[in-house]
Amino acid sequence: MNARTTVFLLMWMPTALHADPLRITVGPGRAFAGYTRVTLADAANQPRFSGLTDRLGRINIALPAGNYHLTATVQGRSYRAEIQLTGQTSPQTVTLQ
Repeated sequence: MNARTTVFLLMWMPTALHADPLRITVGPGRAFAGYTRVTLADAANQPRFSGLTDRLGRINIALPAGNYHLTATVQGRSYRAEIQLTGQTSPQTVTLQ
């Protein structure tokens, strides 16, 4: 491992440690939105994050604290929600309606 690789690892690790854990659910029964594409955009509607939930609808978002527009596609249907990331370590549940 060279010095450049070591610096990269040290810079990357703190970001991962401060990721907001989300759990995405759908509808009144709050079914897990497993394997769902999730996109977050900032207040200017610029995309800032895109990823997939695991089978239980969980995903970690490593973005600065603030308000974001969340878009998720579940079984061909598109959902939107407004969320606030705070840097918390306990999971935040986002229920899509």
